[in-house]
Amino acid sequence: MNENNAPTHHAPQPENWPDEPVLLDYLLPIAKWRWIIITGVALAGVIGLIIALNQKPYYTSTLYLIPHGAFGETGELESLVGRTGRELGRSQNSSMIQDYYAHAFGSRPVLRRLLERSFSTSGNKEPQTLLKLLSVPAGSPAFQLEKGLDRVKRDMTVRVSGGKIVAVSYTSHDPQLSADVANAIPEIYTELSRQDDSSSSVLSLIQDRLRSTQKKLTAKENEITEIKSRLLDSMQPDGQMRLNVLMREANDLERFIETLNSELALAEIRQMQKQQELMQEFDIIEPAAPPLMKSGPSKKRTLLLFLALGATLTTGIIFVVEYFQNARRLNQDHPFWQYSKQSLRDFIIVGAVAILCGAALLLYLRISG
Repeated sequence: MNENNAPTHHAPQPENWPDEPVLLDYLLPIAKWRWIIITGVALAGVIGLIIALNQKPYYTSTLYLIPHGAFGETGELESLVGRTGRELGRSQNSSMIQDYYAHAFGSRPVLRRLLERSFSTSGNKEPQTLLKLLSVPAGSPAFQLEKGLDRVKRDMTVRVSGGKIVAVSYTSHDPQLSADVANAIPEIYTELSRQDDSSSSVLSLIQDRLRSTQKKLTAKENEITEIKSRLLDSMQPDGQMRLNVLMREANDLERFIETLNSELALAEIRQMQKQQELMQEFDIIEPAAPPLMKSGPSKKRTLLLFLALGATLTTGIIFVVEYFQNARRLNQDHPFWQYSKQSLRDFIIVGAVAILCGAALLLYLRISG
């Protein structure tokens, strides 16, 4: 018998059933297994309620600042030094401002200094470093530092609010800590910017040279006075020559001191200008304050999520079971059911072996660790 003449097997259909499924066909499993769905939803609701009641609330504090020159204006200092403000004017795009301060406030030096700073919490008035307050996992100092940096980056948010206003937010389980950390971030950034100022090192170098030159000049003047007193007693040609040499050297030192004083004055002006630029980089509009209301999590949202999850899972499982039951009833002689029994047995064996291997591996790691 060729393939075209092979008999076809049609699954028996109950009488008075339409050829196409209708809405009642989909609602039938729900009505048939309604108590399973109700039980699953109730169980998921109980689990969600327990989790919602045991969730620890967290609070978010926000500091608002506006960058100086964000609107393209020029300050007094820029007018004095001849700058036009075009550099700042290019950063009028809110996304550029957000990216700049997100990288600046989230840089490793700023966050590392933040982790080393001590803070007080609402429940513990004794200051502790932020790294200890975050309760990072135990390990080497480098490991704890990396975990602390990741934790701060996750809890800190920098965004642009209202066009050019930068909002720096920090989330913590303690409201006082969230406000203190948010206020400390721009403060630490400003401190590090001042420490990196090259004008301070130039000023220190000039001051050291000036002190050293003044000491040399004082020594020369003392030596000149001593030689002059000796020449009054005995007129020696060598003493007069030595006196002339010392006086020339003293004159050179005095001119050098005048030059250093001029350079010192210029360095002080540059340092004052740099400090003023740092102070004017941004203005804090509203510092962060401890929030009175928690930011989350929402107990109602958690409960509704678990109820929806329970209803979805139980309904999906019921439809799958109902489908396989109908398929097996209508196609009892299909070879799939024979292979499905063997596959189920194989899956059970493989799963049991995998569980035993995992338990042995965990036991080995615990013993070796």
